[in-house]
Amino acid sequence: MAGGCDRVYLEPSIGGRIKDDGERVAKFRKILSEARAICGSKQLIWKWPRISRSEFFSMAKRVLAGAEVDGVMVENVGAQQAALEFRPAVSIYGGMGLNVCNHLTVRALSPPLCQLTLSPELSARQIAAAVSASRLLPDCPGLELVVQGSLEVMVAEDCIPCLAALNGAGDDAGVFWGLQDMRRVFPLRLDDDSRIHIFNSVETCLLDQMPRIAAMGLDGVALDGRSRGGEYARRMTEIYRRAIELTERGRERLEQDLQALKEEALPLALGGITYGHFVKGLRDEID
Repeated sequence: MAGGCDRVYLEPSIGGRIKDDGERVAKFRKILSEARAICGSKQLIWKWPRISRSEFFSMAKRVLAGAEVDGVMVENVGAQQAALEFRPAVSIYGGMGLNVCNHLTVRALSPPLCQLTLSPELSARQIAAAVSASRLLPDCPGLELVVQGSLEVMVAEDCIPCLAALNGAGDDAGVFWGLQDMRRVFPLRLDDDSRIHIFNSVETCLLDQMPRIAAMGLDGVALDGRSRGGEYARRMTEIYRRAIELTERGRERLEQDLQALKEEALPLALGGITYGHFVKGLRDEID
């Protein structure tokens, strides 16, 4: 929270070795309680897994009943329905997994979702068009864009640490797993169900695009700091907070100041930085 963020999305991980339902519930309650104490008056949103099965929902129902969270983030409509069934008044936030690409998707999902994360596959032109058209809807939710982080590109059922016969060592915070091709290394993260989440080999970084993003009329920007630790989250949040403040002031040296912040962020980025699809869009985009 020292970095200056207004909201925290927390996806707890307790390790796949905990199988007892009662122990899992207790562990999740403890993590969320500790997070609540850290967040204080800031918003704490419990992010649910991208792929959620009945075992998770059974546990989440018991945890959500007494959890001191300000909302739940989901990445599929099944999880959305479950959250509202378990706690009808809970605020629902939509994650990147919902693939929100245009105002038609926004209309289909809101209400009940109060905020949606736009797809990272959109170009700046497409984002601006989606936001503009969505503002004409009678119940337009908040719209957010992930501007920094190693974005998730794939989820696989294969447990690579298990295949390597390391008895689940891949979920140890001190062990790094990566998938390497001829040039790059794609970070891997093992979830509680022993699935492998594959992240981009370089981090999306839109620091120098903040004036363009601000002009789109978004309600917020987000950083994806999963598996990067507290120091990364604090420092990167501080950098983006300064970028937002500089953009709001509209200083004469804004371009140079934002470039300096980008250079400050570069050593923190895992594998380097990229604009993603923001500048050029997907290769098959037709103008």
